[in-house]
Amino acid sequence: MPASKKDLYTNFAFGSVTASAANVLTFAQIISGVSIHEKVAWIIHRVEYYFSALTIADMDNTADLLQVALTGSDSLASLEVDEARIYDKLDYLTRHDGTAASAQYIEQPFIHDYSQMPGGGLLIPPHPLFCAIVSTGFTIAVVAVARIYFTYKSLTSEEFWELVQTRQVVQ
Repeated sequence: MPASKKDLYTNFAFGSVTASAANVLTFAQIISGVSIHEKVAWIIHRVEYYFSALTIADMDNTADLLQVALTGSDSLASLEVDEARIYDKLDYLTRHDGTAASAQYIEQPFIHDYSQMPGGGLLIPPHPLFCAIVSTGFTIAVVAVARIYFTYKSLTSEEFWELVQTRQVVQ
């Protein structure tokens, strides 16, 4: 995006990831259309996560855990919260209160709203960007989708490299 241009409307990006197997951390790149040389950031205002119906249906015991995240790297060993290259994360756990009669309805999407943060959202370098997923206790390959609502922000060279360093894209 040219430095002289300013977003008037929110953009959205879409990422989908299917775990290759249960208990395996899997990544899928989200194409941002931005080169690292452009010195452009995304201000994320909102992230919506969706899980396939089969994924939710397979969450049938207390050992089931589903983690999905937006990351700046596909070389992470886990989706722990202390990792700077994890920009957003959702942990989805099961809870069982006895019998099947205690089931509850699941409403999607699972929303993370950053619009009330200073600056209007979460500032990230949009390249590289990955959707990551890992599951515990599942018998199927789980599927997650992320919809990301954002605006572009042009940065000076100093601002851009400060952002990249704080997110540990360059180590």
